[in-house]
Amino acid sequence: MLETMLSKYENRIQNILIAVGVYTILPFLIISQYNRPAADDYDIAVRYSRHSLSYLIKDTYLNWSGRYFASLISALDPVNYKDYEIYKLLPVAFILVFAIAMFLLIRTIAKEYLNLKQILALSSLMIYLYIAAVPSSSEAFYWFPSACIYHLSDIFYLLLLIQLYKLQKPIKYTRKLFHFFYASVIAVIIIGSNEISMIITMFSIFMFSISVWAGKKEMLSWFLPLCLIGIIASGISVFSPGNLKRLEYYQYFTQSSIWTITGAGGITFFYFLQWALLILIATLIYIPFIGIPLAQKLSLNKITVSFKLKTFAFLSVALILFLQLFAVWFAGGSNLGRIENVIYLFFLLAYFLGLQLFINQLSIEKKNSFITNKFFLSIAVTTFAVTVFDLNNNISTAYIDLISGKAIKYDKELSERDEIAKLCKTDTCYVPPLKNVPKTIFFTDIKSLGEDTTNFWINEVYSTFMHSGLVVTSGFQPPLKSNLETIKETGKNIRSKFFQ
Repeated sequence: MLETMLSKYENRIQNILIAVGVYTILPFLIISQYNRPAADDYDIAVRYSRHSLSYLIKDTYLNWSGRYFASLISALDPVNYKDYEIYKLLPVAFILVFAIAMFLLIRTIAKEYLNLKQILALSSLMIYLYIAAVPSSSEAFYWFPSACIYHLSDIFYLLLLIQLYKLQKPIKYTRKLFHFFYASVIAVIIIGSNEISMIITMFSIFMFSISVWAGKKEMLSWFLPLCLIGIIASGISVFSPGNLKRLEYYQYFTQSSIWTITGAGGITFFYFLQWALLILIATLIYIPFIGIPLAQKLSLNKITVSFKLKTFAFLSVALILFLQLFAVWFAGGSNLGRIENVIYLFFLLAYFLGLQLFINQLSIEKKNSFITNKFFLSIAVTTFAVTVFDLNNNISTAYIDLISGKAIKYDKELSERDEIAKLCKTDTCYVPPLKNVPKTIFFTDIKSLGEDTTNFWINEVYSTFMHSGLVVTSGFQPPLKSNLETIKETGKNIRSKFFQ
């Protein structure tokens, strides 16, 4: 009975999930051609035009941040070389490599238990869940200073998990040595990228180490040196003179410990609510079509950690709360989308690992009840389809930004602005404010003289990059339009164009 029900629906669901994966990625690849630099892109370009790479790495480490890899990778920003075409192409690489890394992780863990199509379907589901709800798509894929520091570390984290998994397997010494070296290099890179990814990386290494200690003590000779390497790299990053100076700067904004703790808790609760509905609906698909078939073949407890489900869930939630607390404290109270992007990926992976551990513990009768109920299966598929085409998720936003013409107009407006700024010879250069702002790729913009000058440094570095006077907008940027408002406006434009 169980196999009959699965064979009837499984192939169809797998096709749907793979199609959803393609549907998810497609608009984000296409819209990359309209991507534009902003803020730190120009600041980095100005600094690299004045100083050597070695000087900037040293100066950053001593005076601003211990992110040694971030300082190095920033030199690759295409704006440094005024290559806007490469800048538009890089998001394509960030998206595709992320998708490939997710596929490789799932294939590495589940290839003994799932066929290729099932692995593709599960990979597509995870990619969809990440992209549909990632807090800031612009900071994840399009704004280079964020993508190279935060999103690239996410990609490396997926690759690190692959190496950690392989390292605890009984394989030949030469292969194990390769995986140890690879894991060490990746860990050092991630730790030198940003502090949030550093904490998650060390947490994962410690979790694997404790798991090995509980079940395969002979593997500790590989994991303990890896822990030591991670600790040393973390110390080099965290205790840099620049970090200590920046800590003093941010303490000005976070003098209240109570505010910091309650703020971190509030942000965590807010995002849990934001992510919960989408992930819970995806759970209805995962349990009968992926989770139960996987649990039937062999429990994931032999693949991942030896912790009990409650212990794993407690540690994961505690880590997320700590990450939010850390972010609120060190970011001066700012709710940075790029930080939440990293936390969301960890939350997503931890949730489905915990879910699989839960499914493994279910009795055969309870497993059968999930997949013999036609009504349950129909509801699962229907609700999942509704979430895919939700008007307000990131995927729909990307399609609307493209179809409405917002993205192409945004690119054109900024190209025209650059030309105005280059030709300006006065002390103050006025440029039109943006009229079209595609949320998918937009991060921030310069300001007008009448606005709050807190972030006026963006105007200054853009002006310096353009070798012009101070560039300001001649008016305020209009508020971002909702997707529904954009659809209505696009419909009116089409109607007026064809039915005058």
